Amino acid sequence: MATITRKALLGYLELTRLPLTAAERALGKTEGTWPLTIAADRLQASIKDVAGRVLRDETLRADANLQHAALDERLRAVQAEAEAERIRIEADRKLAEERRAAAEAKAEVAARDAQRDRKVAEEVGAKKAAARKVTAAQEQALDKREAAAKRASLDKEAKAVREQRAAVEAKAEALELEDELARTRAKRKSG
Repeated sequence: MATITRKALLGYLELTRLPLTAAERALGKTEGTWPLTIAADRLQASIKDVAGRVLRDETLRADANLQHAALDERLRAVQAEAEAERIRIEADRKLAEERRAAAEAKAEVAARDAQRDRKVAEEVGAKKAAARKVTAAQEQALDKREAAAKRASLDKEAKAVREQRAAVEAKAEALELEDELARTRAKRKSG
């Protein structure tokens, strides 16, 4: 009797979720990560847990616990992915800002150089040579600054990529849990 009740409940829950699954696919949402899907799956797991308690069906309760664990893992994966994307965007913004600052600094150096060159042209040839040396040193320092800014930005992007990779791995684990849940359901349905 408990098996029939369990199968009927599981069948009903799957049937009620079909429109949401269809909407999720139609809207191109990543399967299982859309907030509406997560909320519906969380409700479905809670219904299974309550029904398992009422019916004293440990299999149904275990199924609910597995589904809750899979949902928690999916949420962690989605959050990690969002954080990695936020870090990447922030790194891109900082790189653009640093490039702009470097371009402004370079423009300032160029403007100062032009002014200095005019003065140097009026002075002795020895002073011209000294001014050129100063200009070269400034440009070299600016190039070093740009290179350091690029390195720092690339380090941040690499970190964001590592975090995004970790998020993808967490998502894969969540999907494996869901597969295990589906296999468990299939075993129960066939057995």
